Amino acid sequence: MPFHLAFFDPGAMGRIAAENPKVSAWYLGGHSLGGAMAASYLHDHLEAYRGLALLGSYSTVDLTASSSFKTATIYGSEDQVLNRSNYQENLKNLPANNVETIIAGGNHGQFGDYGAQQGDGQASISPLEQQEETAAAILELIAR
Repeated sequence: MPFHLAFFDPGAMGRIAAENPKVSAWYLGGHSLGGAMAASYLHDHLEAYRGLALLGSYSTVDLTASSSFKTATIYGSEDQVLNRSNYQENLKNLPANNVETIIAGGNHGQFGDYGAQQGDGQASISPLEQQEETAAAILELIAR
């Protein structure tokens, strides 16, 4: 992504899928604004994907049209960047099968590898621990 931000190229996934026609099952995921951008893209392409993992993020668009689409929301207990009120309000945009994972001791910035984020809470687990728990939650999404 340009500047490592999905905001600058929201259609990238469509090009990647077109370049890889042998892949039969696609899932999207994104952290923070990247998650919101992935959800926005999926709104118009829902039938072509199996699921979405939102990391410290939420969907502002309705993704409930497909009964087979799966979602997971994953955030850290110490995440002070994610607006919890908006997160709760927008859960209605996800399928009833959404699985929420709260990573004890995790924060917002440790989903990535870009250092501390202004306004974020202090993590009590390492970035590696948070990323391993995140990967496990995403694998559970794919396995369901």
